[in-house]
Amino acid sequence: MNFYFLVEGDDESVIYPQWLAHLRPELQRVRQFDEAVQNHYYLFNAKGYPKILNEALPLAIIDVNFVGNYDYLVVCFDADEDTITEREQEVADVLQVGQNQLQPPTQLIPMIQNRCIETWLLGNRAIYTDNPKNNELKSFLSYYHAAYADPELMGNPKTIYKSYYRTHARFHKRYFQVLLDELGIRQAQRLEESSKKNYLDQLQARVSAEPSHLQTFQTFMNFCQRII
Repeated sequence: MNFYFLVEGDDESVIYPQWLAHLRPELQRVRQFDEAVQNHYYLFNAKGYPKILNEALPLAIIDVNFVGNYDYLVVCFDADEDTITEREQEVADVLQVGQNQLQPPTQLIPMIQNRCIETWLLGNRAIYTDNPKNNELKSFLSYYHAAYADPELMGNPKTIYKSYYRTHARFHKRYFQVLLDELGIRQAQRLEESSKKNYLDQLQARVSAEPSHLQTFQTFMNFCQRII
């Protein structure tokens, strides 16, 4: 099987290949989309939303139709302020445009991160400390303790925090950054740390213990586990 991953940004372009190496080591990455033969995947960084849908997805459809041997086109991007249903509809709308018809055998899979990939990363209970020293982190934990409550359900904090946190995604990214700061993990190391197998194992342990948590992360895990 061959897979074409279209990801929203730089973080996903680092994390997804590492997680795929842990979950499906038989899949080998190719550098050019037309190099896929068998058990290969290609990954393209769309560099943001809405560019991933307006520009990159139509071009990816051209790519996979041209090659003709991709089983899945997986579009990975954030829900941010929208619902999963709304984001899925945006993908469906792209496919309604005449020249964007995806040809068999390729199936399109929207892989939507609710609210962003840092939301998933907040699910690792091992990065939380019992007695944090950072006052900003204390305020976050007091507002919503994501080690115990589902990170994907964390509310919009803009009514109680400064305008910097005006969106869910910006707040979740900052929450994650401050958690790692408390552990002495520098900003430059955060992607390396969250890409490791033990980090992924912690997320898997979280959803095994709390099956109702991190539903969109579970969608990603279930997809990786069922493909053969």
